[in-house]
Amino acid sequence: MRTHTIFDIRSHWQDQDQKFVDIVFGENSNTIAARSLQDALRKLDISGTLYLGYPVLSTADAKVFVDALLVSRSHGLIAFDLSSHVEPHPSDEQIADITERQNQICLLIFRKVLLR
Repeated sequence: MRTHTIFDIRSHWQDQDQKFVDIVFGENSNTIAARSLQDALRKLDISGTLYLGYPVLSTADAKVFVDALLVSRSHGLIAFDLSSHVEPHPSDEQIADITERQNQICLLIFRKVLLR
């Protein structure tokens, strides 16, 4: 695991043969789910930057936290919802809540990218 400034990350991306995942830590980034994601991504053959726990999106009412965002040249932008409060066999109401949250995250990311 390496941590770099944005300028270092860009220079590393020029070398397509080198595989690594840089991790940038934000709020709530030291959870069991976040550590498990870090471990899983280190084992994969991908390059990119993983942003953990950043309020990168906002609505008129509040900031929307995305548990993790992976930015990769080969895979694009991947949002991870590391909901730790989900039961092993979620109810229909829990599934609806998760679906609504993930749809909101997707919409806000799309808007942010589209408006750039």
